[in-house]
Amino acid sequence: TVTSISADAFYYVSPETLSVPVKFLSDTALKNSWLELDAVKDVTITGEGDVPELLFASRTGYPNTLLKSVNITGDIESIGRRAFYDCEALEKVTLPESLVTIGDEAFGGYSKLSEIVLPEGLKTIEYSAFGMCDFSEITLPAGIESLDQMIFSGCKKLGKVYFGGTLEEWEAVEKHADWCTGAYFGSGLNVICSDGEKWERKA
Repeated sequence: TVTSISADAFYYVSPETLSVPVKFLSDTALKNSWLELDAVKDVTITGEGDVPELLFASRTGYPNTLLKSVNITGDIESIGRRAFYDCEALEKVTLPESLVTIGDEAFGGYSKLSEIVLPEGLKTIEYSAFGMCDFSEITLPAGIESLDQMIFSGCKKLGKVYFGGTLEEWEAVEKHADWCTGAYFGSGLNVICSDGEKWERKA
């Protein structure tokens, strides 16, 4: 088991496939090891802790056009702000059951992400976490507790939102007044609950 990475260990190494413990993905660790993420197409993140903010977001002002697949395993509890922001080639994301929080714009920006399974233990989805994704439908787990504003902003294809709990449980979820603002729901939005009941918001 790797416990540390020495300075300059990956001097200008630019892998296309990467499997790495989350503890080696802090800004300090990346700078010390010189591991370059710009060419990564498929990443697996393991271990315990939190995925850092701005991890794969472009630092140049241009979209990340290479990252296609993200597999997060282990005991990761949160995904930081803009961790995968504007990764426009992103098609597949796998999340761990340990995940509690998805941060601001974590998967925001333009992407090809058309489906995602949210873990049952997820509690919080923060501002525009899935902005401009390519979903046509999505299921929110029964255990969700908090939805920030505009979590689906710019999702032009999103037509259906399912909820794993009952209508009574849905109404107890803490929701920002604009949690679904900015998505293209046409004439309105129905959240379809597990008991067959619907929560409605007209356009």
